[in-house]
Amino acid sequence: MSERTTTTIRDVVNILDEHKGTLEGMLGVKMNYNPQSVKLIEEKLEEHFPKGRQVAPQVAIMLGAYLGEVIKRNVKKASVCWEEDREDIFETTLAVETEGQLYQLKPLIRVHKFLNHDRSDTLWAMYCMTQDLVHGRLSMDAGDAWKASPRGYQYRMYRPK
Repeated sequence: MSERTTTTIRDVVNILDEHKGTLEGMLGVKMNYNPQSVKLIEEKLEEHFPKGRQVAPQVAIMLGAYLGEVIKRNVKKASVCWEEDREDIFETTLAVETEGQLYQLKPLIRVHKFLNHDRSDTLWAMYCMTQDLVHGRLSMDAGDAWKASPRGYQYRMYRPK
């Protein structure tokens, strides 16, 4: 999945802002960084990219940047910032720090996996999980088994090694 590039996540977000009208036209969803837009985009992705059809990495990068920006702009109880990975843009993380806890999310990988592999690991669940983490409704514990959240979505966490 490596996408070696000199493009930074900031570049991707700027390109997204410049060309989101094209994506809005294609998906029929207003991309205004509102959390509800994530749910709508997810539904439209199901229609436009049926399961089993490989999707270009650029689509996952753009929509992953959008998902990360929705989280960044709407999670108010935490410090949220992008952390670049210059070797593989997909490995770029969204660092979420709250009350001394640091969580690292990978929205570009989440979108890529959603589009090309596993539709059960939803984009909306990543947004909800982030909100639940910063509000103390989920806790990080040992192990990486899938768990059910209080809201009913499945999640798993990894402790840094």
